[in-house]
Amino acid sequence: MNDTEIETATRVGCGYTILLFVDGYGLISQKQQVYRGESFGTELTNPDFVTLAESFGIEISARRAVRTRGVLRGALATDEMSLVEMPLE
Repeated sequence: MNDTEIETATRVGCGYTILLFVDGYGLISQKQQVYRGESFGTELTNPDFVTLAESFGIEISARRAVRTRGVLRGALATDEMSLVEMPLE
């Protein structure tokens, strides 16, 4: 939901690490089940976040971080924009 902010940040030269937790809308569906007894409109798909980040010229630290601590240290050590994608189960 923040692609316009990412574009602005890269255009003006900000450098920070994006830690992207991807749950495939599972949490939204789960909350709907709890409060409504059913889910609606959550059969959505995410874009390829790595490709999206690359389109802004963002350095990709890891597509699917296996060794989180080392990946984060590497991403945080740079002054450039970087992205670490973390899928949630």
